[in-house]
Amino acid sequence: MGLLLGWACGRCEDDLLDIQDLEEGVDLQLDRETTYTAPNGDAVIIFQPLGFRKLRHMVLGHQEGESYAPSLLGAEEIAFTGGKAAKEFYISGDRRFVIKVIKEEEGSAFLSTGAEYLGYLYEREARGEQSLLVKIFGIYRVKSKKLGSVHVIVQEHLWPRGTTMLRKFDIKGIVGRRQREDGSTGFEENLSDFTRGKPLLVSSSTKDCFDKSLARDLSFLEKTMYVLDYSLLLGVDQVNKNLVVGIVDYCRKFSTLLMLYGATLSKTIPKDGPPAYSARFLDYCHGTMLMGVVSG
Repeated sequence: MGLLLGWACGRCEDDLLDIQDLEEGVDLQLDRETTYTAPNGDAVIIFQPLGFRKLRHMVLGHQEGESYAPSLLGAEEIAFTGGKAAKEFYISGDRRFVIKVIKEEEGSAFLSTGAEYLGYLYEREARGEQSLLVKIFGIYRVKSKKLGSVHVIVQEHLWPRGTTMLRKFDIKGIVGRRQREDGSTGFEENLSDFTRGKPLLVSSSTKDCFDKSLARDLSFLEKTMYVLDYSLLLGVDQVNKNLVVGIVDYCRKFSTLLMLYGATLSKTIPKDGPPAYSARFLDYCHGTMLMGVVSG
């Protein structure tokens, strides 16, 4: 996976405009996909290559953005705890990026609002505003003899090299969810056990920034992308005394089928859709997870 994707992205980098040209703006509606086919017949379709290249340069900086393709070449298959299949994930050799195979409907849903997604993140960067969304730096369709035809996203790695996470939690705002106690990623009840039922203490300025960023991001996910079933990943870095947070898995668009599934089988998906999901999510994160304190 990594070799094919890195090769295609490297070819694409050579074909694209210089970063100076990107500063003049990208017409996201006209940013079409490009296909690169390897000698063995395997192929990669790169969607919105100009738009995502601009995002990488804005977020990572010019030098780091240029090293994106080489980073993917050494990607290795990994297993994440929390119920995901190992075959779905790969991590770049420098641990900066996660490659994830996503479902067909998730890929199509994300692409349907790809221009809006990029525009939203461009605006945050331009205004100097924080976003909790774990950035997706590229979306692709990989066609290979091993995998068949699959959609793939590359996103930033929330736990890069140098971080030591004491515990990790996957938060959806559902009180009562508990994961087995084996060192894997925990859920809401595991977080409550870890904090002894009390919210985590952060500075009042950090809490204010978190609340504003969360509300802004959830409004975008609800009203523009119309998705749900996303999670807030929370990592407790005890060595550096930091909390690391980011919203992931925001490619699942609400549908009639998903509404019926939520009404009958799933506790995580409310039948009223994205508005109810984001309201529950926001209520838990604001009122239960963090508490701001005045330092000094």
